[in-house]
Amino acid sequence: MHITIKKISLAPICLAIFTLAGCAALSTSISHRNLSVQTQMSNSIFLNPVSNNQKTIYVQVNNTSDQQSISLQSQLVANLQAKGYQVISNPAQAYEMLQVNILQAGQTTDQDLDRSLMLGFGTGLVTGAAVGSLTSSNTGIVTGAVIGVGSLVADALVKNVTYSVTTDVQVSVRLPAGSTSTQKVSSNLAQGSSTQVSTSYQYNSQWQQYRTRVVSYANKVNLQFSEAEPQLSAALAQSIANIFN
Repeated sequence: MHITIKKISLAPICLAIFTLAGCAALSTSISHRNLSVQTQMSNSIFLNPVSNNQKTIYVQVNNTSDQQSISLQSQLVANLQAKGYQVISNPAQAYEMLQVNILQAGQTTDQDLDRSLMLGFGTGLVTGAAVGSLTSSNTGIVTGAVIGVGSLVADALVKNVTYSVTTDVQVSVRLPAGSTSTQKVSSNLAQGSSTQVSTSYQYNSQWQQYRTRVVSYANKVNLQFSEAEPQLSAALAQSIANIFN
């Protein structure tokens, strides 16, 4: 009995696989070649128009992210002044207050952006970028390995990158003279592993408050944060300033 063993050349298979991987990378490179910057708000804020003599505002910007180079203060002030607002340093003399906290700045995913906006003001940030897995096709183990290598090479050269800056925004409008707003505060604090302490109280305030979360994100192939940050800051500052009439 004669057994004939056929030798299969892997060269054409490898070439085809690397070509496919290169085509996928090329498609990504073309479709995301231009910098795209978008801004979304978790909740709309509607403010009543104010007279020119009431256009006084106090602006406070905090940055609790790990990107301390980001500063919205000067851009916000400039945008508000362009709308006719006088930005003052004493909140007791202001008719309106704008308080902004930069929560997050850095690389993100579409899923994390959706979660952040859905959770809204005051909630923590949920991160968890999806991790892909290498799979082999019916062609065999060797072919599957080549697919993995081809994809890794292509991904190393061409990456679709998204950066975002997430802010919580609180707008306060002074109530008419003689009016007060009753604010109720409730909190549940963990005490050890099995105990919770609940606290609730209320107080009178001269401010009507509105809260929202604003997220600005930039997308581009092989994007670096140094390129995205100025665009993200400008978009955020403009979007937040546009809350005011």
